[in-house]
Amino acid sequence: MENHEDRRIYDVLESKSAQDFFNFLSQVFGQMRTKILIVIGRYGEKGISAGRIAELLGVSRPRVSNQLKILRSRKLVHRTKQGREVIYRLNPDIIVIIADFFSRSAAQLQEEIKNYPLEDYLRRPRPKDPETKD
Repeated sequence: MENHEDRRIYDVLESKSAQDFFNFLSQVFGQMRTKILIVIGRYGEKGISAGRIAELLGVSRPRVSNQLKILRSRKLVHRTKQGREVIYRLNPDIIVIIADFFSRSAAQLQEEIKNYPLEDYLRRPRPKDPETKD
């Protein structure tokens, strides 16, 4: 049962400019998590359940739930309970940070990267990614 909202999600996933952005995000977050973020983003404030996300993406609910757990741990999505259903929404604070990041000029980003304290970053312990089998 595809509705108008579902068709818009597929249109976003298939458009050329969105595809370029999707490819970039896939490198950062992973392809499935990026698809989930796009679907959640399209539903905005009303949010969407894990079951509905799985249905739209044609994957199993456990697979979506595992990916949502990772997205929640990275504070990219919020969840709220509505009756018996858990509804997921994008974290608006993260969206503002991402928008701010992409609104910077290339020269400004290059300067920030050049001045970033790389040694401190490299010494930090890396958080374990629940997706890896280490």
